[in-house]
Amino acid sequence: MMNEMLQTNDTNPMATLPTQTPLVFCYEAGRDGFYPRRRLTEVGHEVWAIDSASIEVSRRQKQARSDRIDDEALAELVQRRAPGEATMGGSVRMLLLALAWLVTGCTGAPGDFYPLETGRSWTYRMEIRQGDGGAGRLIEATSVVVNLPERAFAGGTVVPQRSEAFNTARIRLIRDDGESVAEVGEAIDPAGPAIAREPVNPIIRRPLTVGASWSSTWETTRSGSPMLLPMQKTVTATDGSIDVAAGRFDGCLGLGLAGGGTVTTGEGPLEVIVTGEEWFARDVGLVRAIFREDVPGRPEAATRVDMVLVDRQL
Repeated sequence: MMNEMLQTNDTNPMATLPTQTPLVFCYEAGRDGFYPRRRLTEVGHEVWAIDSASIEVSRRQKQARSDRIDDEALAELVQRRAPGEATMGGSVRMLLLALAWLVTGCTGAPGDFYPLETGRSWTYRMEIRQGDGGAGRLIEATSVVVNLPERAFAGGTVVPQRSEAFNTARIRLIRDDGESVAEVGEAIDPAGPAIAREPVNPIIRRPLTVGASWSSTWETTRSGSPMLLPMQKTVTATDGSIDVAAGRFDGCLGLGLAGGGTVTTGEGPLEVIVTGEEWFARDVGLVRAIFREDVPGRPEAATRVDMVLVDRQL
């Protein structure tokens, strides 16, 4: 993204300005550190690295966080403080928004790909194949996920998300703090006592750029009871397209999963390797997921789970 900003071509918003137009670059200092500032000052530009606490947010929008909202606030900040403020017009303001977008290099906030509005629901077709190849046992089922009214938990606000499959329901507590959407707890009743999840399980987190990765966990039941295995999630795509039963979705976020560990079973220690992929559509949520557990040297012990979105209610 930084190279795109420094190029002069018809797609670069800077190319539309007169040669002597003064430019002020600004961005929210975060995971990119001061690299954008150093890179731009090397070629003679003025750059402001703004602390996130300095970005003003209206009371009406204090619960909403997105790149678009933050970029609007950054643009307004530059307009007020930069020289020549009185003559800065709408076209320059839109330029600032475009530059802020390029500097951050993000495709959106994690919450854009994992909506938590109360009442939203998703229906998935699930196929679980036990054993490697076409000869394995196939189990088919339907899974329904519903966002319930938000509640307080561990000093913050969470959304209880109810998942039901095989006539069994489970309620996970999901929190969106702007930096990540993560599973932070679990409850039997949406409003009843809850247990914190340790460690917290980030579903999606910043930065949303190809190659970015973070630690997560995978829950296996091979030991007869739920057990968490360490896993790494990596952004593999930020503008993918995918066709599922519910329709075609463009601009999707793709994640790759890899991890595993040793599970204690009645037969002794068992090494389990976990791989998979997830696809999230903006303002929709999870649209496709493929997970696989393999046991080295035992193809008959492999398990593959395929989830496909078939319906959703806004």
